[in-house]
Amino acid sequence: MRLKKAELWVILLTVAFLMLAVGWQLGTRHRAPGFSVTTASARTLPAETGVPADRSLPEIAADGVVDLNTASAEELKTLSGIGDVLAERIIAYRETYGPFQTVEDIQKVEGIGVKTYEANRDRMTVGTEGENE
Repeated sequence: MRLKKAELWVILLTVAFLMLAVGWQLGTRHRAPGFSVTTASARTLPAETGVPADRSLPEIAADGVVDLNTASAEELKTLSGIGDVLAERIIAYRETYGPFQTVEDIQKVEGIGVKTYEANRDRMTVGTEGENE
């Protein structure tokens, strides 16, 4: 049985393709993936306090009250709903406009509304007992 020229080309191309595919698979089999997976058992979990060992909690008053006029960004971040951005905005606000007169004035800072104020009202002070609400 004699094969036509076209059939020989199809067989030749098929064999060449299979050889390339097998070579590709063998060449990539031992290559490391472009990502890594870390399982929970391989990570070091934070202590029972939930604070990583390399980071300590900021110093705040014993009663947990934060003075809006003197607190650092880290101290401000202990308030509910206050992260890096809002802590920096609070500091920038008091540097621009002076000290807060009442704890309600915190709502003048962009991004802080009634919800955040209400959540933290009992944990904030402006330094003078008579001005706290």
